[in-house]
Amino acid sequence: MGKFSGSTIFEGIVIAKPYIKKRREIIVKEYFLKDEDIEKELERVQDALKETRFEIKQLIDSLKDRVNKSDLKILNVQLVMLEDPLFLSDINNLIKKDKKNAEFAIDKVVKKYVGMFKSLNDPVYRERAADVEDVGSKLLQNILFDKPELEDINNRIVISKELKPFEILKYYNIGVDIKGIITEVGGETSHAAILAKALGIPALMGVNGIETLDIDETKDIILDSREGFSTFLTNPTKEEYENYLKEFRKFTEINEEMQMLRGKEVFSKDGQKILLKANIGGDIEISQLKLHQPDGVGLLRTEFLYMDNDAFPSEEVQYEAYKKVYDELGEDKPLIIRTLDIGGDKTLSYFKLPEEENPFLGLRAIRLCLKNLDIFKVQLRAVLRVSYKRNIKIMIPMISRVEEIWATKDIIKELKDELKNQKQIDLEVILDFTYLPVMVEGEEEGERPKNPLLFMAYDNTDGGVITMDILEEGDDEISRTLGFFISFVQQNGRMKTIKARNPWIFGALEDICEYCSVDLVYDPVEIMDQVIEEVVSQL
Repeated sequence: MGKFSGSTIFEGIVIAKPYIKKRREIIVKEYFLKDEDIEKELERVQDALKETRFEIKQLIDSLKDRVNKSDLKILNVQLVMLEDPLFLSDINNLIKKDKKNAEFAIDKVVKKYVGMFKSLNDPVYRERAADVEDVGSKLLQNILFDKPELEDINNRIVISKELKPFEILKYYNIGVDIKGIITEVGGETSHAAILAKALGIPALMGVNGIETLDIDETKDIILDSREGFSTFLTNPTKEEYENYLKEFRKFTEINEEMQMLRGKEVFSKDGQKILLKANIGGDIEISQLKLHQPDGVGLLRTEFLYMDNDAFPSEEVQYEAYKKVYDELGEDKPLIIRTLDIGGDKTLSYFKLPEEENPFLGLRAIRLCLKNLDIFKVQLRAVLRVSYKRNIKIMIPMISRVEEIWATKDIIKELKDELKNQKQIDLEVILDFTYLPVMVEGEEEGERPKNPLLFMAYDNTDGGVITMDILEEGDDEISRTLGFFISFVQQNGRMKTIKARNPWIFGALEDICEYCSVDLVYDPVEIMDQVIEEVVSQL
């Protein structure tokens, strides 16, 4: 018997035969081309690009109604990369100018872009490195191998050094029932982990030495990815097998019962309604909110925004993260955001904490935040922004004396007053939304093409566009308007007047304009028709 440990990604008990997914080794050779062979190499690249695009588009089309939109973003990003003119130009230039073979050119350019993304400070952009690597791997497979590797893994536990998001989706798409996933590479925030959880596949990641394990593919193994167990067993004894069979049946019964109760109201025996709220602190848990339908989030542990990065997250990054949680909850359900709780066992690689005899009771949580107001104020500003007209509250962790509550409330009031007390400038701003006369295909099958929505801020005092942005999926008029107002006031001061004709703008700004003594005026603003026309013609 062998027992191996890892990190739980999605809970479950699985008894099944394993499939050892061996890496198909990609060997990239470098050689010079003869002049007469250059055109042929360029065609090889085009064929590989065409095949890879086709695979991804086919996968997107077939998965539209079967997985969440957020899960398809990985594939859409990869599709964009395959159509990036700069990326393609770099590959073609290596072939045409340097006379290098196609697979070498692809490999070199992919490594160049991976290095560029990995060197960036923004964690969102650093994540793109994995997407580029995945795209490069697909291209090389399609250019080097006659047929893509198709494995017969139905009803098995896949064991692999690494399993790419594309592979998971591909197997799901063709109806392959993967019973479980065990990998060495990957963690809770990886794309593969997020997909495994979204698809409900019990998964264990971070298992060391996968490629050295001697596992018999003809015999059942046991995967126990429940929290607190996080193991898998090879060659289980008869007693172990029978015990896990009982545990599996019990686990299945509980899950089936939970499925039946999901989304239903809960009452005590005396008729009192009981609210079941979620405790979350990571991307995977956020992605599961719609699935489990809690009555709200009783605790959002914000440390994941800090601990998963190489630098303190900006106000904008935090604002978008908190807004995403609220949007995933839906129906105006309550969200309680806990301010940063680091110290003790929760440390940051980029922020050195003092050594203490008892760090759990020392400088941590609210005490640390109050001593580092530059960090604390950034988070509080983000929370205040997102809480505007939303059912959001703040939780302050590790309070030891009442003065800490008073100090925090004073800071919150100070931040509110910062907007109110900003110098007022003699400026009239016109805000407006307009649909661009360009049709964009909808992402869902059968969805009608739509016109992108443009937000514009115009300086009506001196003339000139202050900012204009196309709203992306998930953005809304109120959040975009409020975000502009706060950012502008913080950077420039309070404008004297805002004119608008859009009701969404009034809904977003009515209260805050009154608080900051900014006049909010309804106006047909005919001048914006001309400005928008000029902007659209340039676009």
